[in-house]
Amino acid sequence: MASNNLVPYRCTWVFDVFKNFMGSQEMTRCYLCSREKRCCCRALELVAVLGRTVEDGNVRTRWVKEHISLIAMLKIFPPKQALVYIHHTLRSISSSSISKLSSSPFESPSNLTNAILNSRTPYQALNLFNSSSKKLNPTKYLAPYAAIIHVLTNAKLYSEARCLMKYLTENLLNSRKPHRVCYALFNALNSLRSPKCTPDVFGTLIISFSEMGFIEESLWVYRKIRVLPAIQACNALLNVLVKKGRFDAMWELYEDMLSRGFVAGVVTYGVLIDGCCGEGDVLKARCLFDEMVEKGIKPTVVIYSILIRCLCNESKMMEAESIFRSMRESGVLPNLYTYNALMDGYCKQANMKEHLTCIKTC
Repeated sequence: MASNNLVPYRCTWVFDVFKNFMGSQEMTRCYLCSREKRCCCRALELVAVLGRTVEDGNVRTRWVKEHISLIAMLKIFPPKQALVYIHHTLRSISSSSISKLSSSPFESPSNLTNAILNSRTPYQALNLFNSSSKKLNPTKYLAPYAAIIHVLTNAKLYSEARCLMKYLTENLLNSRKPHRVCYALFNALNSLRSPKCTPDVFGTLIISFSEMGFIEESLWVYRKIRVLPAIQACNALLNVLVKKGRFDAMWELYEDMLSRGFVAGVVTYGVLIDGCCGEGDVLKARCLFDEMVEKGIKPTVVIYSILIRCLCNESKMMEAESIFRSMRESGVLPNLYTYNALMDGYCKQANMKEHLTCIKTC
């Protein structure tokens, strides 16, 4: 059985707690990745970490039962990061402080906010937040959420910060319009003052809104902060405008970014070339491609494939073949997307010979 693997770690008691909570005799679903297995390796590793860290039997069983919701909440974070968080958190907590932590001693959201901002590590801050977040109503108390997002962003835990931002946004959308959610989050993030607070948090807000499709709200935050956000936020904003077909707004925004000192990278050029393809402007796409090469930025397979697709859509197969050869000569290997673009172009021209040759090359 899966539990036999846990004997060297002396933590079969944790496995029993998980079984009791699941309401079944055997653990069949992992809490972190939700894989329907008897007991996946990530769950076993989690149990092993818990078993090695906590020593006192009475305290450890009570702690796991009371904080099982904390473990379940980790589903909003990427699985790999979740286990790292558990490991760091438990190593920083002694058995004598576990019962104190479980009692959630923060009487007010302001006390919790200060405790999060004064935490020694981001993992400790996240643990404080999780231990009290069930009692917080995000529609009334945004400060603790803003504090933990600041801390995570300041610690460069961007993925976790974005996940929490989206989680918070989705909750607020149940009772507010998107623009009101945007104002509330911006004001909450902007109102905090601490060495742990960073202006990069607004880039996190822009990326989250962009990925959720809230274009106007993302643009409002961009204009409101009056400084150039991180390149990742700029790329996310440009990309969502391209995906929504708002090409004029995309070029206008790009010009504004350049005026603020923005330096385009390989991802930026990929987004811009994709925008040119959406407009059917092959000439501008080629100019941007040549521009990035002149700047010493090496095109990726994604950019080559986008340009080839753009040329194929305009029935410029000779130019597409030229780019394809240049791609191979540069040492960039084509992928299925590249071949699909070429084959689609040959099919549109009823050139079955080249189509079959392309298939053989794949």
